[in-house]
Parts: sequence; structure tokens; C-alpha cells
Amino acid sequence: MVVRHGGAPYEITAFRRDAAYSDFRHPDAVEFGDSIEQDLARRDFTVNAMAWGGPPGREPEFVDPYGGRDDLGRRLLRAVGAPEERFGEDALRMARAVRLAATLEFEVEAGTLAAIGRNVELARHVSGERLLTELLKLLAAREPSVGLRLMADSGLLAVIAPELDRQRGLGQNKIAGEDLWDHTLRTVDAAPAGQVLRLAALLHDAGKPDTLADGHFHGHEAVGAAIARDFLGRLHARGSCRSEWLTWSCCTCSPTSRTGATPPFAGSSERWARAASTTSWPCERPTTWAAG
Repeated sequence: MVVRHGGAPYEITAFRRDAAYSDFRHPDAVEFGDSIEQDLARRDFTVNAMAWGGPPGREPEFVDPYGGRDDLGRRLLRAVGAPEERFGEDALRMARAVRLAATLEFEVEAGTLAAIGRNVELARHVSGERLLTELLKLLAAREPSVGLRLMADSGLLAVIAPELDRQRGLGQNKIAGEDLWDHTLRTVDAAPAGQVLRLAALLHDAGKPDTLADGHFHGHEAVGAAIARDFLGRLHARGSCRSEWLTWSCCTCSPTSRTGATPPFAGSSERWARAASTTSWPCERPTTWAAG
């Protein structure tokens, strides 16, 4: 519950402990506990498992049973206790780990990252809405590529977005030593901060793996639009926003728009991403995005 003291709101809750997680997402039951240590054991990462206070009549103290303060100082994300157990309780925590690594500019502790790789299949139990929320937060990071690379390298991307994972290892003769996935990540980082812009950067070449022939990707924008529609539908993005994004995506990738005009940066990568916020568009440009 929320109480106000001195004009400020405070959230208050009793100590809790969880029962088993049979759906890999929610506890089957939540029971009242009797210690702060039990309550902190329910947390996902050590930096979120610290507390300050004490029982009435005693001096308050700092409670840090899992070394969260040290991990915070080292900018390290480490699972509380055994990472296998934490991810088995709530599979969304794997997506949250890579998102926090990008948005907070932390590293994921080696054992925690390895456990993500061993448990990626559990992500299939997570709803599309929750995955979309994590993805949108990740794309708001200063360098979204940090979290996206962690997703790919851990195997999480192949479960959450197999359409994007297929870009790995696919060459396209743009920059020596760079595959299509590297190109996509570079474009995402270059895009102005904004959910629609960076989603477009992430998905703008989704059709290339299916259209590669003789070193070219003929018609990849149309194939990519269909792939993007399926992907965003699976994540339960709102239909109106999905349609707006697909309209914009086709305009940025296609040599000509539906109006017959040539988009000012069609066919480029970072160039169109950087220019997107100031360019005069030949077709309607989306302005909103929401999970729903």
C-alpha cells in the first residue's frame, strides 16, 4: 500500500516469500514472511537485493546478504543465489538482464550470462507483451547494440526473435568483416532515440535473409514488411502502431514510396537513421508506439 509522510508517498509491504513457479513466470502462491533476508532472496539481481532499516527499538542497519553493494560498485549484474533457480522462477529475468546491461551500462556476471545461455528455451513461456516492454526499454539505451549483442551471443535472440538471429553470419559487401547483423546493430545505434525509429532500424533489413540471390536482395523491403508484421503481431503491438511502422519502414527501404517519390535516404543505413527526425517525408510518418 502507499502512505504519505511529510508530503511524500511511500510504498509499504509486508515481508514475503514465494512458493514454486510452475509456469516459469509467476509464483503459485505468495506467503507472508518474517525476515528481510527471506524477502531479499526473492529478488532477481544482487543490486536489487539490498535494504536499510531494522525492527522498532533498534538502530537501522544496511542489509546486503548477497554482496549487492560490491556488485553495484563494479557495475555488475549478478543473479541472487543460483542463477538457474532465478531464471527458472521467472524467465523474463533473462531479457531483463540484457536490457539492464544496456540501459545501465553494466556487465552481466559470467556465471549469470552462462545460465541465460543454458535456459533460453524458458523464454517461450513469457508473454509477447512483456517481451515487447523489455525490447522497447532496451532500445532506449544509449547504445542498444550492447544488449542486442548479449541477446544474440547468449542464444536468447534465436528464441525471442529468430527473424533477426538469421542475420548473423550473412554477408552483404558493405563493410569488410561486417555481417548483416553488425550492420543492423550499427544502424540501431545511429538512429535517434525513439521507439519507432529504433524499431525501424532493428527490423529494416529483416527480409534480406530470404531474398539473397547473386549478391543482391531484390524485393527485401516487401518481404521484410511481412516479417515485421508477424514479429510485431507476436509481441502484441497495437494494430494502429504496427500499421504506421510498416508504412514508414517500406518508405525507408524502398527506392520509391507509394506516392512515387524517392525517400531522401532510401537504401542507406546510419544516414537515414540520423536524418529521420528532420526529413520531410513523402508518406505519413508514425509518431507513437505502445505495447498493448
